[in-house]
Amino acid sequence: MKRLAIILILVVLAITPVYVYTLQAQTQEDKLLIEKLKTLDSSKIRVLNGTITSIANTTIVVKSGEFSGELIASGKWLLVTQSDVGTYHWMETMEYVREGDALIVMASVSRDNETLNALLGLRQGDTFIVRPTLVKYFTHERRHGTFEFTCKLVEKRGYSFIIEKKGFKALVFINPEGRWYRAGQGEVLWKDVVDEFNLGDTLWLCTHNILVFKSEFAEIFGINAVIWGFSGAIIDLDTGIALAKYPL
Repeated sequence: MKRLAIILILVVLAITPVYVYTLQAQTQEDKLLIEKLKTLDSSKIRVLNGTITSIANTTIVVKSGEFSGELIASGKWLLVTQSDVGTYHWMETMEYVREGDALIVMASVSRDNETLNALLGLRQGDTFIVRPTLVKYFTHERRHGTFEFTCKLVEKRGYSFIIEKKGFKALVFINPEGRWYRAGQGEVLWKDVVDEFNLGDTLWLCTHNILVFKSEFAEIFGINAVIWGFSGAIIDLDTGIALAKYPL
């Protein structure tokens, strides 16, 4: 038994440097890929309906009539699901991706004499993931100022909202730990009041940061804009809940 234990320890010690080197090499490859993706042009981007056949720690394998093969998926992602909205690395994001049908956004980029096929985004039902570089690519304009408007609450995604006005949909990022001043009650945390907002309610919003996407992004992912860094106010015109971002 002692001899077997010693052999197992030696095997682990032998494998560990190789494993670490592999991770480091993958990280370097990620960096090179991301640098390439920063200079994306429309001719390199493909949107296709396909099937995800396997999901791994750094890649996925897809099959479609236009492309079949492995796509690099490692890196950072914007994740939007029914239960969560946030930015995560692939090892966390992959838990929300499943085998089966998906709308896939990919690009093929050249490095030296090889071609790297990269996953840029995908949508499966109500879940979608997008690389930051694709968000940047599909950005139409950034609006900074004071914007006041009414809208409908059409979806809840974790602690965040999807709102709609005249067919224009926006994802509203809201920090669950954010502090707000509630009229007639005082300071509250967003996570403690979010359940009091109902789908279909009419909201009045005052916000300051809006990222508007090109129409292609809305066609793929179902939203036209993102509102982030929420620093204004929300009033539910149906229930009377009035919140101002704290500190005032």
